[in-house]
This record gives sequence, structure tokens and C-alpha cells, in this order.
Amino acid sequence: CFFFFKQKTAYEMQRGLVGSEMCIRDRYMGNFETTVKKLKNLPNLKAVWLNENPISEDEDFTEKLFKEIPTLQIINKELTPGSTEWVLQVLCREKPPMPIEETLTLDLSGRKIQYFNLEWLKRLPKLREIDITDQDDLSSEKLQKILINICKVAPNLESIIVDEDEEAFLWEMQEKNTLCTILPKLKYINGFSVLLGKPADKQKEQDIREVWKHLWRVAGCFKLATTKEVAYEPYWYIMDELGCAVSHSDVPNVALLPLLYSPTNNFTSDVTTISIMWPLKNLEVGSLLYRDYLPNITEKEFRSARLSVWYDTPKDFFLEENARFKELVANQKLVIVKQKPEFDVPLSPEEIKIPETAKLTVYTDMDLIKEHLKSPQFAVVEKPDEADILWMNMDIFAQFAQTYKIKATQFINQYPYESCLVYKNNLAKTVRAAYGYTDHIQMTYILDDELNAFVGEFIERKRKGAENFWILKPHNLARSMDTVVTDNLSMIIRYMETGPKIAQKYIERPLLYKGRKVDLRFIILLKKLIPLEAFVYHTFWTRMGNHKFNLDTRTICDYETHFTVMNYGYKYIDVPDGPE
Repeated sequence: CFFFFKQKTAYEMQRGLVGSEMCIRDRYMGNFETTVKKLKNLPNLKAVWLNENPISEDEDFTEKLFKEIPTLQIINKELTPGSTEWVLQVLCREKPPMPIEETLTLDLSGRKIQYFNLEWLKRLPKLREIDITDQDDLSSEKLQKILINICKVAPNLESIIVDEDEEAFLWEMQEKNTLCTILPKLKYINGFSVLLGKPADKQKEQDIREVWKHLWRVAGCFKLATTKEVAYEPYWYIMDELGCAVSHSDVPNVALLPLLYSPTNNFTSDVTTISIMWPLKNLEVGSLLYRDYLPNITEKEFRSARLSVWYDTPKDFFLEENARFKELVANQKLVIVKQKPEFDVPLSPEEIKIPETAKLTVYTDMDLIKEHLKSPQFAVVEKPDEADILWMNMDIFAQFAQTYKIKATQFINQYPYESCLVYKNNLAKTVRAAYGYTDHIQMTYILDDELNAFVGEFIERKRKGAENFWILKPHNLARSMDTVVTDNLSMIIRYMETGPKIAQKYIERPLLYKGRKVDLRFIILLKKLIPLEAFVYHTFWTRMGNHKFNLDTRTICDYETHFTVMNYGYKYIDVPDGPE
């Protein structure tokens, strides 16, 4: 699937700017005098773009044009001495339009910042990032003074993008603890975490960023399967130069798949990995090779959207899809329908009399319980009709009850329709149906159903300069298996290949304990819903990340920064029972 677009030759204009801008980048205008004469016939003109137009090749063109038309405030992106606060309407322009006061990022790169009145920044109370690179006509000393004044006028800045000399200046201030005084909320200098400090090898870090950005165009993945199970965690790999050079086509002439060979059938060691390619049709000498990057993926699974990893796709389409999706969620109504369950299973035994001296018998399909249930109060049995307790991994209502009639005297470890809560994708649907979007539940997209809308949300947030980190979670796995945190759209799309996922807005400002992520894990047994009756296990876990939390690209893939599940303490504290 290929997309071709004609290059735009004019800026899209907000209503308030109509008639004040003109782009004549690739239109022949004759000589300088003719151009000036034509532009003077536009009395309301404040900005003009003549980039790549032959008449603008003169180095002094901007100064000469401003001298002839002093009402111009922007010429070829650069601000002029005649700039007024009006330029904010251009610099802060968003699509869809939004109030200037909502602006999160400001790009002043290459715009002659000396003509930008820093007092205008006070109109941007939510400004979090500013870019002042490419100020070639200013000395480093002058630019550093401007930088300090920016910090004073915009104390809420969290990210600053500057050239190399100014970056060194900022890191020097940071080391002297003076930068944090005027910018207490600053988190990043050129994308590097202030918390982690100046990178030891900046070029290496930048190279890593570039590789990581484009990695997902060539990476492949697979899961290992044995006779018992399929491994939860995927394996990602990159082929050699030949394999990576095979291009995509919707009509491939070759197929290419990974092959793992282990003579001892031990895939943790003694394994050889290769890729096998074979023709799908007769090939002539010199034929170009093409494979399908998304085999067996149709438009039902968002084929075109997923191909945006490799090809430019129309962003407006995704923005419109997201707008429709949000409107649908906002208008969604929860309808409660009382009906007879589809299954014939006793749901709440009134009262089960069990002698205090008797053992409780347990039937389970879970090896973990069979191996570790050693308490003398319980006995594992082989037949379900001999059990007091049915503790199943299998869906009791949809599967198990089809072949076995559950007794009214048996306890079961599942509630009917509990998948509405325990499956992450269904939980998202349930919350939306009941509340729409809420502040206490992070924005969530079910990628297998809502990929187009999610891509639109990602694009919209990127245009606004909003934080764009997302956590990808499988629908029904635990312990952070196959779960990642990223701000890379290509990675998010490719990770759909490892199984059904939700994409949930990552909490960029979590509650921290001594700078680390923390959570409390309690085990609760829910016995009844109406009236509510629950039991809490007296042992609980305090889990923390091993490394201090930050969103620097150097640590975004660090498992021990963003997850806590590896951190179960073995110190046992016996909490005495409280009053009945």
C-alpha cells in the first residue's frame, strides 16, 4: 500500500490570520523590485515566505525587503525588527486551533530571537518546552544572556533545546546548582535528564537515539513454542544486510521467516538462528526481491495504518478518526439489563456447613497450586465432584461448566462476567461505558480495535508538544510480561505483532518514594458483592523500582526504572489480627 502526496505550497491559515500571510516559495516573481511592488499592494500583509524562490537567494534579501516594507513581521521564518505580539499567533499555531494560552511548546529555532520580546512568554503560562537553536547571528555570550532571561520569565519550563555551546553553559549552571534555582521544574536539557546529569558521551547517546528511532523498520519478532506452551515474552531480532535490504510489496515475490535450530532441543543455549527466504513465483536473473512486511494482515487489522511504520500516511485521516472516537466515547451510555444468566451455575451458596475438623478438598487445573498447596487444612483431589473448592484457571462459566455441573455446595474462585474487570481491554470498555473519560483513569486505546484513533491521538499530542509516553500491556498477562514503555509510534505499532495490546497513557508524574516508583500489593479474597464481604491477607508487599524514576531516553527501556514486579521482599512481618 503506497501513498503519494503533492507537496503543499502554502500554509494552512487560521481564520484570524487570513490575509496576513503569503507563501510564494515556488512561484516565479520576476526581480526584487517587481516583488516589492506586488507585496505593497497587500496592506495587511505581515508575513511572507519566499524560501527557495530565486529572488531570495541574496544574503541581504531579508534586510532589504524589511526596509522596503517595514510592516512585515516574519520573512522566511525569521522575525523582523517590526515584530509584535501578533507573531505568537503564527508561532503557537496548532491544528485544530487552540488558545495561545494552552501552548505547551515554542519553536524559536532560526527565527532571530533578538527580535522576540521575552515578555510575550507571559502569555504562555503552560509553556513546558522551548527551542532556541540556530541563532547564527548572535554571539554565544548574548545568547546565554537571553537564555537566562527566558528562564526568569518562564519558570515552569521543563525542557530546553539549545545548541552545543549553550548546552555546555546550562550543564555548568546545573553542576553549580544555580539552574535549579531559576528553573525548579526543569527536567531535560536537549532531551537528556537533568536528574541523570550530563551524558558522558553525547555523540554515542545521540547515535543510540537514532538507531532506536529507526530500529522498528527492520526488526522482526517471534515467540518460542514447546509441546506444552507458547512463551509469553517475544524475541526481537535484526537480520543481516541482505535480509534488511528486501523491500516491502503488497504483491511479494519471496517469503522470509526466522528459523531456530538446536540439536539438543535446548533453546536457551546451543542454538543457531538463521532466516530462510524462498520464492513465491518464478524469478528472473536481476529481479528485485519483495516480501510482505505484514503477511496475513488485512484492512480489518488496520493494514494501512500499520504500514505507516515504513511509509508516510495521511495524518489528517487519523486525526479525524480520533475525533470521531472521542465523540463516540463521550456520548456512550451505560445500559444495565437484568436478564437470566446464560449458564446454569449456583452463584452464591447461602451457607455451607463444613466441620471444623474436616479438610477442605480442592480441585484445580493450576500446577502452581498442586505443587505448593501444602497446608494441612486442604487436600488436592483429582475429580471435581469430590471437591469443596473449585479453583480454576479455565473460565468456569464459559468452558468448565459446559462439561461439569457445579454443585450448590461448592465454592468457586470466579464471578460470572468478571472478564469485564480482569481483562485490561474489557476494563477499559467498562470504565468508558460507565464514566466516559475520567481524570483518575488514564486514557486507553484497544489497539486491535482502535489503532486509527490511537495514531491520531499520538499525532495530535506530538503536534502540541504534549508528553507522549505510553505503556503497552497485553490484555490478560501479569507481572509486566510483554509490557513496555515508549514514546516511539513505530515501536507501538510493531508491538501489536506480539499479541493483543492496549496502549495506555503513561503516568509521567507518578507518586515516588525517595525518587523511585512504588506500589503496595495486597491479596484480597472477595466473597460477596451484595452485601460486600471481603478478606485481606495479613501479609502484603511494598515494591519499589531499583533505579530512580525519569523519562530520559537513556533509561526509557530500563526495566528496573519503570517496573517494580522484580522487587518482592522476603522479610516476613506478621501483622496481628485486629478486632473482629
